[in-house]
Amino acid sequence: MKLVLAIAVLAALSGAAQRPSSGVPALRAHDVEQSLVPQTQTVLNAGEYGVTCNGRTDDTRSMQNAIDAACHTGERGKALVLPSACNLKLTSSLKVTKCSGITLDGGQSQGEATIAAAGGPGSGNAVLLWHGAPGGTVLEINQTRDSVFKNFTVFANAAHYKARGANTGILIDEAGAVSNIVTNNHFSNVQVVNYAANPNFVAIDICPTAPGNCESQNFDRLFIQCSGGPPTSDGNGTGVKYESKGGAEPYFEYLHWYEASACSKAIDVESTNILDINGGLMGQNYTDLFLNGGRNISYRHFRSENAIAQIVIGTSSASGAHDLTLEENSFSGLTNNTTTISYPFSVTGGIIRLIKNDWDHNPSVTPFGPNDRGSFVGVLDSQDNTYPNSSKCVSTAFASSGVMYSSLNDQPTGGTCGYGGMRLGRPTGSLRMDSAAFHDLPKCAPSTEGMLKPVSDSTTITWGAPITGGGSDHVVAYCDGSNWTVAAK
Repeated sequence: MKLVLAIAVLAALSGAAQRPSSGVPALRAHDVEQSLVPQTQTVLNAGEYGVTCNGRTDDTRSMQNAIDAACHTGERGKALVLPSACNLKLTSSLKVTKCSGITLDGGQSQGEATIAAAGGPGSGNAVLLWHGAPGGTVLEINQTRDSVFKNFTVFANAAHYKARGANTGILIDEAGAVSNIVTNNHFSNVQVVNYAANPNFVAIDICPTAPGNCESQNFDRLFIQCSGGPPTSDGNGTGVKYESKGGAEPYFEYLHWYEASACSKAIDVESTNILDINGGLMGQNYTDLFLNGGRNISYRHFRSENAIAQIVIGTSSASGAHDLTLEENSFSGLTNNTTTISYPFSVTGGIIRLIKNDWDHNPSVTPFGPNDRGSFVGVLDSQDNTYPNSSKCVSTAFASSGVMYSSLNDQPTGGTCGYGGMRLGRPTGSLRMDSAAFHDLPKCAPSTEGMLKPVSDSTTITWGAPITGGGSDHVVAYCDGSNWTVAAK
């Protein structure tokens, strides 16, 4: 039996040796030729594709080849890792196109890369150094989904320090012929810097032309510096911009742990639906949040330092800005004679919630109110805020605006606003309660005392008289604890 088995094994080996070549490289071990099984790599190193990372050699083509290899259009992407302290000189845009599940990792997991003076190589995680033509885009992420981008810096102005560089640091969009969607991408520990005054600069531009399916771009630990000096209202560029020129508004967007400085607009919301901005530091921007459109927007847990107009709502009477919640923010280093939350044009139908925000003391600052031709017609809910002075409370902002608001426990620094409950501004403010027939009213009892309700079929219009139904008089009914009575005609 052993002899038969040995003969069979020798015959098999002999046949393998006589088999024609398949074209696959072979190894020889113990004088037996073996085919080399190709290895499936799930993590690729950019250096294997000729990327030098020295900051002097043009690495654009090599880096693009590495991205294409990791992408595998139509398949699940792979991870592409850059060496630590990799300085990539780029002369044209890097494009991540129609990928699914790709990871672009700049190396170190903590901290940001540093940029040397005059745009030279720095240290830390990877840096994309723009040496291309002015007005370009450094990194374009097009029709890519379920992917991760982390641990790198985009330096948009390496070739022309203190002159105009790229207009866009990172573009996330559906550009060209659309056959894939942009959704569920995660950005962590990413930094975009410019160091020059460029009014067209946008550090991260989200879906300016996407026709649809622009959703769920998740940012965690994002650092942006728009310019090298104090910003003007429109000359220093924008940090993060949410757009919808292609018809699809960004949807389910998350921006957590965000730090921005020296921008004309740290965040520019032209259109979005459900945007959660939570946690970070705003330093010396002209405007921290510019809101021209969008719904279901929350802005929480930020410290704002030395801004001129921290939050601006609307750019025209047709602005779609509404439904904004500002909660537990700290406004410090206040600029004299400014309005922290302003609406320079008419806002109609807005819903604004101010909850537990805190202002440093400054008697010249108005916390919330109109600017220029502004007026506000909508609902404001103001709770537990600490205002910068005792003379400019929320109520004074609406002396000539049509607004309904409720205020609970708001207190300025060093005084009291002296109001509470609900107030209607003049002259256009109004309150409407739909009327009901008497028999549809709840039972008047001690538990419902104080309720008011218009009644459409009262039998009397005499003030204080009990109401019965079946009449033709329209009155305001008041529950005194026992009976519904006439409160007003």
